[in-house]
Amino acid sequence: MAVSGVNSDALLAHFGFRDTGVPDEANESLFSIAELATGWTVLWSNDEAFASDETAALLSQHGPVLAVCVNETCMHSTAVMFENRTSRWRLHHEGNKILDHLVIEGNLPFQASAMIADLRAKQAHATDVDFIFDIPLEVARSICGFKHDLTELDGIEPAFTVVEAGGQRRQTGLWNRLMGR
Repeated sequence: MAVSGVNSDALLAHFGFRDTGVPDEANESLFSIAELATGWTVLWSNDEAFASDETAALLSQHGPVLAVCVNETCMHSTAVMFENRTSRWRLHHEGNKILDHLVIEGNLPFQASAMIADLRAKQAHATDVDFIFDIPLEVARSICGFKHDLTELDGIEPAFTVVEAGGQRRQTGLWNRLMGR
């Protein structure tokens, strides 16, 4: 999940999390965080359920939110943009259904049309690679500058650190409320 204009301290406070300061270079912990030079803060989760519409909508009261979910096992990818608690657009691909599967909702950003056309053209000439899988991910990257499988942004590697539930807020944090804790 990426949020524009919200620093890591504010984002962590929203969820009742704390930054441990421990580097998480391979994003192996349940949660990790990095501030990008683009002005976006990425809160990484290895729990697919975290990037839910409900969580993104609530968080979008603080600034634009890109919720991205990636499952490379079944070749699913989703990117959704929320602003002011409202979904603006969504791109969703399920490659295990049909290689060319793509659900488009809302008003996509202007750069999306060219990206979709380019990746569909590549897909037309390939049967062993799922280029449609990258459409939601590339559109999200064009906005915030981050993609889960790229280690550098303009030659700079994002410095992710491990995040964990912390202190008294743990009982009342958004994540815990959503999880019924």
